[in-house]
Formats: sequence, C-alpha cells, structure tokens
Amino acid sequence: MVAAICGYPQDPMAMIEAETVRSLLELACPELVAVLATGDDQYSERLLYLELADIARWLGKAYATGATDCLPALFATVEQCILEGTPDAISLVVIGLLEDLQNSSVTNLPEFTVLEPYLGRATHRAWEAVDRFWAGDTNALRQWAADSGIELT
Repeated sequence: MVAAICGYPQDPMAMIEAETVRSLLELACPELVAVLATGDDQYSERLLYLELADIARWLGKAYATGATDCLPALFATVEQCILEGTPDAISLVVIGLLEDLQNSSVTNLPEFTVLEPYLGRATHRAWEAVDRFWAGDTNALRQWAADSGIELT
C-alpha cells in the first residue's frame, strides 16, 4: 500500500527507511506539511525524532479539537512503517511517535488511550510495549521487538 502511494517499486523486499517516514505521514495527512515546514531550513540537518514529536503535538491538538479526519490514514501509515520498515524506521515510529503520543506533556491529552481506536494490530502491540516500559517493565520493548521479529536500533 505505502509502496504504491509513494511510487516505490512493488518489491516485497523493499523496506521503508527512517528518512522517508515523514513523507509517508505527510501523504497520509497533508495538514502535516505545514506543521513540519516550520522546522525546515536550508542550514540544518533534519532531526527525525523532533519531527515526530511535532507530529505527536499536532495529533494531540487535532484530537482535542475534533479534527480527526486524517487520523485513520495516518495510523494506517504508522502500521505500514512498523510492518515494512527498517529497524531505524520502526524505532523512529515507536520511540519517536508512539512514546510521545503517550506523554501528556507533549500531546496535552488528559488520557492517551483515546487514540487507541486508531491503532492497527502491530501498532497496538508496540503501543502496549511502550506503556509497559513506562510502567516499569524495562524489558517490554525488547520483548515486543523479539516477539515481533524486529531489531530495534
């Protein structure tokens, strides 16, 4: 699905790279183009984790104001990144986005579970691992990755 949208070859061995995650999320949710453009400049290297924090912040505002139209497509793209991503892309999405979405100081949401209906199966398993990690299970992310056949970076 993502491969077709982005013009990637429909090669089952093609993987989503961390550097393409932003573009995929912008395709899924065009409102993000303007949100992320504010951090772009010609002199700085892209800071991928900060971009995902900006997306998490925007998602919190979007949900709080009822602007949820693109959330299904956005989370479908997150699912694709987890299922088809390189280890760096998966780490970026899980740690850079899902973890920030569970942080009320980033999203300003009173309860992060309000986003769970948008999560695909693989995303939900990663989401739960992040939650268990912050509840004190320091092996939760490693165990999720091992159970999922994913190498985290």
